[in-house]
Amino acid sequence: MKIKDIFKQDMYKRVTLKYVLFINILVWLSCPIWHNFIFIFDFKDLFGVNKDDEPIEINFNNWFSTDYQTSVEEYLVLHNPMSTFFVRVKNQIDYSMFGKLNMEKGVMGKKFYLFEKAYVDTYIGTDYIGEEALRTYLEKMKFVQDTLLKLNKEFIYIQAPGKASFYPEFLPDSIQAKITMNTNYHTISKLLSEYKINYIDFVPVFLNDKKTAQYPLFTQTGVHWSQYAMVLTMDSINHFIEKQMNIDLPNVYYDKIELDYARYGDADVEMVANLLFTISDMKYGYPNYKFEPRENKDSPYVTLISDSYLGGLYWGNWFQSFNKESQFWFYNKSIESEAIKGKVHRYQLDQNAIINKSDIIIVSTNEPNIRGRSWEFIDEMYDYYKYGKRVVDNKERIEFLRTVDSCKATLTDREIEKAEQYMDTQNVTIDSAKTIYSIWKMSKSIFPK
Repeated sequence: MKIKDIFKQDMYKRVTLKYVLFINILVWLSCPIWHNFIFIFDFKDLFGVNKDDEPIEINFNNWFSTDYQTSVEEYLVLHNPMSTFFVRVKNQIDYSMFGKLNMEKGVMGKKFYLFEKAYVDTYIGTDYIGEEALRTYLEKMKFVQDTLLKLNKEFIYIQAPGKASFYPEFLPDSIQAKITMNTNYHTISKLLSEYKINYIDFVPVFLNDKKTAQYPLFTQTGVHWSQYAMVLTMDSINHFIEKQMNIDLPNVYYDKIELDYARYGDADVEMVANLLFTISDMKYGYPNYKFEPRENKDSPYVTLISDSYLGGLYWGNWFQSFNKESQFWFYNKSIESEAIKGKVHRYQLDQNAIINKSDIIIVSTNEPNIRGRSWEFIDEMYDYYKYGKRVVDNKERIEFLRTVDSCKATLTDREIEKAEQYMDTQNVTIDSAKTIYSIWKMSKSIFPK
């Protein structure tokens, strides 16, 4: 073959390669467009990402400040049907090659154990609010407890554990070097006994059962206690209540335990990391649990003020052990109950009246949320029983509801349509749906989209 022919073939191959690469790039760039029409792939949504925000309304100022353009760009990127796939690809590369988790609050521990930063911070005392603040909190709690006792009501404080204190051996060495006894948990655990609070502390209970439990009490890639531990906790609290009040509650029981990879929220930290592939191949125990019927059993009215730890028990049907009217106050903000359709904001109800008709009041928190001091619940009950101040007369409540009414009056047609969709799923009136949607706009962290 002549040199001239060889040169032509080489040029042909290079030009062909360029065209192939160019067409390949065009195909990938146009994927979002043709995927909208053909919908070949079903990409999972990203966890922890809110897709309901609309672009801001255009006006003269935000156009020239480029805020409008930025808002539209973020909206389009977020609603690109393939963006979830590319985000997961990037996150997987960062994790697999550099051991990096693309999540604001995630911490990578040893042997691929994942932690949430808040649990690590509270374990090493970074969020310590001091003994004086916790003493003031416990003094008020004691007053509330004693007042409720005089009214023939049971008060129980429940301390939930945290993953960092349960698995300190899997924390990075740099964190283990910062361990201290000046933490909110170590302080409050001493003060609970000193002030004679009626309490359950699950931190030492979990540590004692760590090696003997039939299945793990915390998972490798989750932040909450495991589903298995959740069922054991339900049973423990029920027995505690029965002993304290000399009553007979519907028992929780299970006939078998399934062995499976992490289900539900048992991999919640990993889910927020939004990777392509799962991190853990560990299996956990999932009891097939049930509750005895309420008939011929005591049925106390319970009000639970808690974060997601005992919230998980509530969502796991724990309240089948109690009166149907019983309520769960999530972070003392949103209220749920078998007797309530959907969720309501705490300012929509008379909280003092609810406590007055409750038989048992439970305040619970995990270790990081100790600093929240029950999210003003104890303060409000103290002010009510000590000074007669009712939550319904709270200036913040009055202003909040006034703002909700203003928000309802300015809902767009699109927002009213979303409110109507919520009405269909929850079987509430359109006015209630608009109220709920307006509250959600103001408090996105606690209401459904």
